[in-house]
Amino acid sequence: MKQAATSYHKAMYWGEFQDAAAYIPPYNQMAFLASSREKRRVENVVEIQPGAIEFDADIKTAKVEVLVRVFKTPTFTVVTRKEVEDWEYNDSRGWFMMGTKEVGMSDEAGGPFYR
Repeated sequence: MKQAATSYHKAMYWGEFQDAAAYIPPYNQMAFLASSREKRRVENVVEIQPGAIEFDADIKTAKVEVLVRVFKTPTFTVVTRKEVEDWEYNDSRGWFMMGTKEVGMSDEAGGPFYR
C-alpha cells in the first residue's frame, strides 16, 4: 500500500498524470486525466507529504492523510491542503486510489488548517 501511494504521489508531483492514472480504477482514468490536466493550469504541486495510513478491518481499504502544497496561478500564492485519499485493494491489480477529499487548508503565513 505504501509503495503504491508513494508512486502515485511522485507521479502527481512531477505532473506525470499518465503514470499516476495507473493507480486510478480503469473506468475512471479518462476523467482523472482530464481533471488533472485542467487543475495543472491553475496550480502546480510544490510538495506532497504523505502522513498516516489507516487500514479498515478487512485490510482491503485504507485512508491516507496527505499534505499537498501548491503554487496557485494567477494569484501567485502558495497554500497547503490537507487531503484524505481513499484507497482500495483489488486482488488481481493491487491498490487503487478511489478518491480524494480536501479536509483543510492553510495559508503560508502559518495560519491554521480550517474547513
